[in-house]
Amino acid sequence: MPDLITCPICGFESENLTTHIKNHNISVKDFKNKFGFKYVQSDRLRAIHSRSISNNNPTKDKKHTIVSLEKMSKNRTGLGIGVAGKYERTPKIRQKISEGVVRAHFRGDYDNVRPGIGSFEFSEKMQTTIFARSTWEASLIKIFDKHSRITSFIAEPFSIPYMFEGIQHRYIPDFLVIYDEVISSIWEVKRDDFLVNDAKTIAKISTLEIFCRNNNYNMFIVDSNILKRLQNYTKEN
Repeated sequence: MPDLITCPICGFESENLTTHIKNHNISVKDFKNKFGFKYVQSDRLRAIHSRSISNNNPTKDKKHTIVSLEKMSKNRTGLGIGVAGKYERTPKIRQKISEGVVRAHFRGDYDNVRPGIGSFEFSEKMQTTIFARSTWEASLIKIFDKHSRITSFIAEPFSIPYMFEGIQHRYIPDFLVIYDEVISSIWEVKRDDFLVNDAKTIAKISTLEIFCRNNNYNMFIVDSNILKRLQNYTKEN
């Protein structure tokens, strides 16, 4: 028998009250604070979400090479606190790193980020704040929250190596999305003309196609037309 959670407002029972709560014109955060809920999903569903994200991470259990360890050690020299020869990031240092990354995003220091476009979006379904690199990604986060078949999702879940002009790069997909608790899909946001005008993006997408085929992922490219259709679907449902 599923572990159901009862809505104290109307008595509705479900394993996941996230979508139902919106019927009462109250946010999940306010609902939890008002009625003393720590979670609005059952222990079973939260365990499934956790396993889905963990099992669909291709870097799980992979170890660093000697070369990569030496490179990390060199980059960390003089930073943080050394404990028994290991590098430890204190909460203060973690906060500084986080703030630095956000500043870099808004400066446009990364080749796939334009200054001033990024935003922070709170996901009620995942109960966390996510950095969206574009207005389209921000819209997708809202769609994921409303889509009844999407059980969980994670932004920039892992990196995939690819070659472009003889040089190895690392490509980070936009979203890993889990449907119906079991179906894994990579969602990638791309402008409408990317197949014609961007050779580097074509190399990334070709690599992603091979990666998804080898790892049993579905692959979904989101352009402006697809985004509008998704927005209409979530409005109607």
